Amino acid sequence: MLSLIFVSDSGSNRIMVFDLKTKKFIQSFTGITSPLMISIDSSDQKYIYFSNMNNQVGKYDIEQKKIIWETSQNLRHPSGIVADNSIDGRLYVSDCSNNEIKCLSKQDGKLISSFGACKFPFGLEINTDGDLIVTSLATHTISVISKVLEKKQIYFSFGKKGVGLHEFQYPRGVFVEKLSGYIYICDQSNSRIHVFDNFGSFIQSFGEIGSTGKSHFKFPTGLCISESRGELFVADTHNKRIQVFR
Repeated sequence: MLSLIFVSDSGSNRIMVFDLKTKKFIQSFTGITSPLMISIDSSDQKYIYFSNMNNQVGKYDIEQKKIIWETSQNLRHPSGIVADNSIDGRLYVSDCSNNEIKCLSKQDGKLISSFGACKFPFGLEINTDGDLIVTSLATHTISVISKVLEKKQIYFSFGKKGVGLHEFQYPRGVFVEKLSGYIYICDQSNSRIHVFDNFGSFIQSFGEIGSTGKSHFKFPTGLCISESRGELFVADTHNKRIQVFR
């Protein structure tokens, strides 16, 4: 597969595909109603997993250009979604309004387990230790929890509501840089990106509210890193653009 960037375009009911190197548009995958957050299965890169605004999550086949399955599983406002690339074949979803993390089968979307991890969980990622990182819209915190949800174990949390360097206002998307273990977080209402180490210690922050300049954000929602190119991609939602940083 080519080196690609996938972007969910909720308002146009599609997932857009761009070339990683040139940033040029390649194609769109349509027929996906209001996709919100997406995850690529690195163990089988022909599949995209998505949450949508119809209280569903689904699995999309890139080669066949069709949805393999969609399921509701009593979800209420599913948001963050991450495919576990280990051999157990699981998919984790932030079930925001039910205050739960749900674990589903990647094969058919059936429910395996669930855990009331925090209030209004949104962003979801797996760190270099194989644990889940969850952002909370209610407590404005980041939590690291066991992905074995039956354990119901929260290892630690960090952050609080505010505008300081260690504070958040409605943290959304989260991504872990695999080489360093650094945690990148979209601090939505503070219009900035935070970086922490894998223990939750502050590294740096950048960004401010605006529309015209680089590092100007309005409602940054999702982000990811191309470690082969050393580039950070940020979905600057209300400015209707993707910003790229090196």
